[in-house]
Amino acid sequence: MKIPSYFLENQSLKANTYYQIGGVVRYLSCPSTFQEVQETLFFCKEHLLPCALLGLGSNTIFSEEYFDGVIVTFHKLTNWYFEDENHLMVEAGLTNTQVSEIACNYLFEDLFWMNCMPGQIGASVRMNARCYGFEMSNVISDVVTLDGEGRFHLLRNQNIFYGYKDTLFMKEPSIVLAVRFHLNKKNSKENILLKMKECENDRNKKYHFLYPSCGSTFKNNYDYGVPSGKIFEELGFRGKKIGDAQVSLYHANFLWNLGNATSTDILSLAADMKLTAKKNKNVDLELEVQPMGIFSEEQFHVCGMENLGLHVNLTNQKFMGLFWHPDFLKNKIDLPQILFHAPFYSYFFKENQGVVPISVEFKQMISLTEAKNSPHKPFLQWTTYCAHEYLDKLFSIQYPASREKFISDKLWEYSVSEIFIAHPSQKNGYLEFEMTPQLSWVAIRFDDLRVRHFQHQFPNFKFWKNIQFVSTDHSFSLLLPYENVFFMMDNQNEILFHGALSLGNQKYYTGLPITKKSFPNTKEDFHDWEHFSKIRLFE
Repeated sequence: MKIPSYFLENQSLKANTYYQIGGVVRYLSCPSTFQEVQETLFFCKEHLLPCALLGLGSNTIFSEEYFDGVIVTFHKLTNWYFEDENHLMVEAGLTNTQVSEIACNYLFEDLFWMNCMPGQIGASVRMNARCYGFEMSNVISDVVTLDGEGRFHLLRNQNIFYGYKDTLFMKEPSIVLAVRFHLNKKNSKENILLKMKECENDRNKKYHFLYPSCGSTFKNNYDYGVPSGKIFEELGFRGKKIGDAQVSLYHANFLWNLGNATSTDILSLAADMKLTAKKNKNVDLELEVQPMGIFSEEQFHVCGMENLGLHVNLTNQKFMGLFWHPDFLKNKIDLPQILFHAPFYSYFFKENQGVVPISVEFKQMISLTEAKNSPHKPFLQWTTYCAHEYLDKLFSIQYPASREKFISDKLWEYSVSEIFIAHPSQKNGYLEFEMTPQLSWVAIRFDDLRVRHFQHQFPNFKFWKNIQFVSTDHSFSLLLPYENVFFMMDNQNEILFHGALSLGNQKYYTGLPITKKSFPNTKEDFHDWEHFSKIRLFE
């Protein structure tokens, strides 16, 4: 078994989490690109290893049981940039405080409340974190994700956030990779810093950082109308201890690790709090802290873990907090299926190039079995979406209507959408497809980086005669038959894929944010397959 270079073996979770609690994990994955996050998931699936996600561990309590699988960290995903005056794109590994400081430096006060809020952006979005009257759903427009099948997606705000500590990510497996903030409240840096300092002072006044904790242990029950901390204070829990776990002397919903607390210490104390609140106040409280790893049946039930996401049944135990587990394997996938969906981002994070209302989608229409039996039938569909009112403005350098639709070599001199399909082993070159809203398209095969296949020195329609073009008032698509792409698939039914956009006037976009920091030694080239994403096709 070949271990990826960014994996660390037999790592202590106690040493890698804010709460300083937990056992040992077999592999700790430390990806620095979205593609490496995806490769981690594929590694887990190939070797049937359970997978979990770790931010800073500021809202997670890990079991001391050995984690025989992979835990993914995000501390190397820290790129950010302003796409235009109001849209800030950040990767999931930035801390809340770092993002607050970035906004402040650009004179936006929208994120002052995130200062000193423990955790990374990815985990905060997952929980729809809230404090000081604000929450993530107020300031986020879009989120880039990787789903449980290893597919990239763009998700809009309205499809993510359901309410207080209630999001799509808490109901089904998705990894937050990047977040787009929409900021509009300007202020002086001095005034913003004052607001940020108030947040810091308030947390210090409540001794939030005196000992490691996960902040609020239980969510507030707004139907009851009294904060959880107030309930536990009235019940006399301040200062109560079990082992080295103690209820904070200053905030009765915080549980401290005094130094050597175990997950059993913390959860035993939490269970006592939960049962006492139900018995004496008739209020049901749900854990906000997220248990992860293997726990006893008793811990599972008394702490109400059944409401905290996916779990796997073991003998007298439960495996909690998982992103993926071999038991999650599905027997059947209904087709068509979206394999990739993303907006277009400024190429290499070039700042202030603007947010374009254009996105790319790649879809599998029929199964591989059916495609092999009917190689001329549409197999994959590549679609570019753009609202009709923006088409002429954004695709401004238009291909002349008088020219033939399938053309030779000059389509890229106009405003075009592009995709690339490559073989994962990089031995068979790659394919390039270009398309315009005016129904013009071209397809070329390459043997190496910008080195054309000997039969494709000039595009030849005979190789692509069964490709179909489809358009609506807000999209344009190419339907690709199996016969045109099968030689780019490996024996695991995987291909490499990349979407790009060239609108003219040096405005270039990519279907996933890619940075020079991620690829410091590579040339800025759409054709470079190091930038491509892996896609696994369905049988």
